[in-house]
Parts: sequence; structure tokens; C-alpha cells
Amino acid sequence: MGYEFDDIYLSGSYQQIMGTGNLALQWAHIHRKMEKPFRTKSFESILEVGAGNAEHIKFVQSGWKTYYLTDLRVEPLAEARQEDSSVVVEAQDVQALTYADGVFDRIIVTCVLAHVADPFRALEEIKRVAKPGAKITIYLPCEPGIFLRLARSVFTMPKNRRLGVKDPYLLHFREHIHYYPALNHYLNFVFSDAQIKASYYPFKFLTWNCNLYKIYQIS
Repeated sequence: MGYEFDDIYLSGSYQQIMGTGNLALQWAHIHRKMEKPFRTKSFESILEVGAGNAEHIKFVQSGWKTYYLTDLRVEPLAEARQEDSSVVVEAQDVQALTYADGVFDRIIVTCVLAHVADPFRALEEIKRVAKPGAKITIYLPCEPGIFLRLARSVFTMPKNRRLGVKDPYLLHFREHIHYYPALNHYLNFVFSDAQIKASYYPFKFLTWNCNLYKIYQIS
């Protein structure tokens, strides 16, 4: 059996799965929560890595001079560039960014680190290209927490099947290759000299095992 993620992503089915219904509402909440501290801010240069289909930029309310919208695939990002001349679309691998040291004053990382081969290296690269005092926003799913697995079995997997994905768990396990405990440890190690504010959702005062995701705001 062939691996089906590329076909699903490129055909637009991924947008149907994650971009409609309850899942779309959940993701909109995540994007807004990531942007809440920056509503009245303005930045010289923003870097978003793993931008997917340009889902997040629509929720960015801060100002910017240049917004670098990057991913391994750039075709899904073309429309965002056409709509705003200040948006630069570039093919970039977060594990080996081609930018010079210390050039971005804000960096956005949504659903990326669980997917890449070397998330520790990716975090080092993110830190390297950040200016002193830069703001870095990172989203991590609380994988393989009990609450997230329950939510996925009730909402995500049935929707995948309704949209024709034959084996959604195969798709998921092939893509989410790193889990929260390791990613959280890597992040805190790489940014041990930075100020980190982090919050869980939906239960702020419970452990990661009883939550869906965590958002980090790093200075």
C-alpha cells in the first residue's frame, strides 16, 4: 500500500479535514491564542516556518514590514503572496534555514516540530536566526496524551474516514513522529537562557496528559 499523505495534502483533502466543521473552529482558536499577545505590536521581519496552506497568517494582527512565509512546499502559499506584496514566499527547511544569524524579530512555529526528522536541530536553527530580544511562538500538541487521543478518536479520525482516508491512524503515526515529552524537553534546553511563558489548553492547571496542546511564548 502506498503512503497517502502527499496525495491527501496536494489534492486539498487535508484542507477539508482540518479546515471545516469543529476542527476548523478548534484550529481558529489555536491561531488566535498564539497571536493574542501581539495584537498591538509591530515587527520589522516575521518568519513563519512550516506554513502549510498559509492558515496562520490570516490571524496575525500585528504589523510587519516583511513576512517570510516558508515551507518545503511553496505552491499552497502563492495566494498569500499575491494578496500582499509584503509577504515573501520561500522554500525553507526549518532544520537547515538559509538565513543569516539574528535576522528575525518574530518567529512563528505552528504544527511543525512533531513532523520533522530532527526537531532539536530545528529549534537550534530557530534560535540562531532570531534577533536578540525576538519573540518566538511555538505550538506543540500534547501527544500522546490521554485527552488528545480521546478527542482524536471522537472527532478527527471519523472525519478522515468520511472523507475517504482508508487508514487515518497510519497517516497520523507516519506524520507525528515526535511526542510532547521529548519536544518539550528539547525546547526548554535550547531556550534555557530565554524567558519562556507557556500555557496548556483547555485545562491550564492540569498536566500535559490531560490537555490538547501547549503554546510557548519565548523572549
